[in-house]
Amino acid sequence: MVERQSSSTEEPATSGRASQKSVPLPGSRGAPCFDKTKPIELLRFMDQMEDLFEEYGICNDQDKKKKLRKYADQQTEFEWKAFDQYANDHTFADFKKALIDDYPEAQMAGKGTLTTLKKVCKENSKLLESDYPELKNLSCSFRAQQKLLMTPPVLVSNRELVDMFLGCLRESFASQVWSSHFSHPF
Repeated sequence: MVERQSSSTEEPATSGRASQKSVPLPGSRGAPCFDKTKPIELLRFMDQMEDLFEEYGICNDQDKKKKLRKYADQQTEFEWKAFDQYANDHTFADFKKALIDDYPEAQMAGKGTLTTLKKVCKENSKLLESDYPELKNLSCSFRAQQKLLMTPPVLVSNRELVDMFLGCLRESFASQVWSSHFSHPF
């Protein structure tokens, strides 16, 4: 009986440019992976897969669709195969568009929303001056959303942003921050 050796790569790609490298196996270290519980990551996952397709010379649309679904969990793979655009008469671009359209969170990636900012605030509430790691996390996440929300068309005023940020702090700390930054006339 011949035992199959376990490896972290699949057979070399046969379509596209000749490649002697083997495609990383789904689930192996460093391989792209789509986590259905984080749908906002879909665009990043797609970019990683398209980089993989290019690096390993995978050019055929059907091969791309087949590879893409294998880098997701079994339930997601089953769901993706059920898309009409998975059929042979549709391109990979059609399938990709259908997937992105099916995940509203992915559509909103890179666009600021008040809902996302409120979620950041909810996850970082009642912070004290001594909560340094949490404050850094709040500052980083808040700044990213703020920047997105302040690009035209502006969806929120600076005053609203200040109030939201201060609302994440304990009242005594928020008062200190307010008085140290806004007690002097501009």
